[in-house]
Amino acid sequence: TPYAFSKYISEVYCMKSGISNLKCVRFSTLFYGDPAKDGLSKIIHDAVTKREVTIYNGGEAIRDFIPLSIAVAYVDKIVRLTNNEKAIFNVVSGRETSFGKIVQYLQKIIPNLKVNDVSSETPVCPVLSRFSDGSIKRLGEIEFNLNDEIESYIKKISAV
Repeated sequence: TPYAFSKYISEVYCMKSGISNLKCVRFSTLFYGDPAKDGLSKIIHDAVTKREVTIYNGGEAIRDFIPLSIAVAYVDKIVRLTNNEKAIFNVVSGRETSFGKIVQYLQKIIPNLKVNDVSSETPVCPVLSRFSDGSIKRLGEIEFNLNDEIESYIKKISAV
């Protein structure tokens, strides 16, 4: 897509600059814990507060979700690198999942959850979800469990 291409061009430009120790960071799908900022948080928030969620085409869209706190921890690791190497880092979990699987999990833990499955035209270019996890292996993987993160967010919402 033009958007993805523009990101690629900016990375190439940065890597060719005279700046030493330059690091470019690509993020997978961030899980903010804020329904106004990301789709996963919205689905969870709607499931808890409305007992109803909407997915498209059976929740076929696949993403590589990474909680914001984990992404920040990776960026901290990248900033602390002491080499003068220029590099591009993919901040990913390496474990993609679909919105459909997330909703199936929510149905197990939230009683009487209504799921509205809307049929829509699938985009010609699917959103990529399989990012190279070599950067994470190089930095040292930070383990997390997406289901635990979801349950923690549910508790946060329920406490309000």
